Amino acid sequence: GDMTPNAIESCIRGSYRALNRHYAFGPITIWMLHHPPSKDRHGIKLAAIFKRVAKLKREGLISHLGICNASVSQIKMASAASGCRLACTQCSFSLYDINAGRKMRASEPFSSRRGVLNFCKSEGMLFLPHGVFGGLKARDGRRCFTEDFPEVKEIAKIVGANSPHALVLAWMRRRWPCIAHIVGMRKIERLEGLTEARRLCKSLTEDQLQRVDTLCKL
Repeated sequence: GDMTPNAIESCIRGSYRALNRHYAFGPITIWMLHHPPSKDRHGIKLAAIFKRVAKLKREGLISHLGICNASVSQIKMASAASGCRLACTQCSFSLYDINAGRKMRASEPFSSRRGVLNFCKSEGMLFLPHGVFGGLKARDGRRCFTEDFPEVKEIAKIVGANSPHALVLAWMRRRWPCIAHIVGMRKIERLEGLTEARRLCKSLTEDQLQRVDTLCKL
């Protein structure tokens, strides 16, 4: 779609009017840019977008700002352009795609996702991971988490977890407390899994956490 500042402002104003037409909804709780603009190596387009959106925040149309699928450099640029700390970011993070959890190297490409989790942890930003158990490829049968990572099943048995999924959720939260999982609730098992992960999060030992670290080659 059109990612110019004018188009984005028009969309936000339209959403605000729709939300408040019949109910006193108030400001949009959080607005997130789905992905940084393409062909924007120096972040000029990105900065222009967040300068415009910051104006709408000052007008009271939005409470908080965020960005998806961004690097540490892009998050910093968006924050500087808006004049406020971003509330959250969202990008892929799983045993299939561990990049956001790796440490930044001395020289990182502008769009690299390395270091995003540690940055969020240090800055007090929420990190919303997507694709935690394989994403779309898992849903359409191209991936199977328990088959692709049998070691996680073994560790789950050792720590007394009801499922390897709960173990991974707990490991993520212990290593990076800034993580907030968004889990579909179409099945009761999902809710039970979250409850189990919360229990494990408190009981996992450092040795058990390091076994998962080793699996991920962190």
